[in-house]
Amino acid sequence: MIYFCQRQYDQAMDQWSRALALDPENILLNIDLGRAYMQMGMYPEAIALLEKSRTLAGRETGGTATGGGWLALAYATAGKTTQARRILNDLLQRSKSSYVSPLNIALIYMGLDERDQALRWLQKGYDARDGDVVILKVLPIWDPLRSDPRFQELILRINYPQ
Repeated sequence: MIYFCQRQYDQAMDQWSRALALDPENILLNIDLGRAYMQMGMYPEAIALLEKSRTLAGRETGGTATGGGWLALAYATAGKTTQARRILNDLLQRSKSSYVSPLNIALIYMGLDERDQALRWLQKGYDARDGDVVILKVLPIWDPLRSDPRFQELILRINYPQ
């Protein structure tokens, strides 16, 4: 993850590939390697791993939305917006009756290049005290928002150590 957050995607993919070879059904490793592939523009590979993570999560938990935001982001950035919006609509519907990470929804809006919506859902994640907000400052997916004053304000409110 350190390599990934430092934008050293080749090294991140190497480490995650090695780990995944040891544990091919590890949901988080499939998501992590999929994210690295996505950052490298390797969308078919990313989508395959992220779809696998959802299948594995469904088998283990009875249909959780694990990885759905990342999968939809991969679809959207690969130009497959219909698939991305289908997952977005599913997550929005689920969020009415159970907790869905607002950051998963923000990811999809980022992929669809709807930055205002992405920022709105990041704020919802902060308000909900979603655990994933702790890595907003370092995840590459948020790079396009870094110059936005609303994102900068959110980062300040998170109160990262200097």
